Amino acid sequence: MTFSPPAPEGASVHQLAAALTALDAYSGDNSPAEHDDEAARLGGAGPYRMRLANALLGAVQIEAILAESLAGDADALFAAHRQQLIAAGVDDEAGKLAEFLRWQTVRVAGPL
Repeated sequence: MTFSPPAPEGASVHQLAAALTALDAYSGDNSPAEHDDEAARLGGAGPYRMRLANALLGAVQIEAILAESLAGDADALFAAHRQQLIAAGVDDEAGKLAEFLRWQTVRVAGPL
């Protein structure tokens, strides 16, 4: 199994909604009209896409928590955590990794 970083332009709202649907975390019809209506309600395509991406992140984080509860040992857990960095495309360059970790830290610091 191989993973590749996301495209520089990111996923479309249709792709984000489809991923949420696959996790049973989206109940919309994933139609262009639905996405247009939600984008208008939230102030534009950018804010709407941000909401979908963050909803997906939350759903996936819960999946990771559940999966990690089955970790056999520290090495397996470390390897699984490294997959996140590989999939994000930040595992091979210190600057990209530092920026990614800074972004995660800021996200955690807000609610704390």
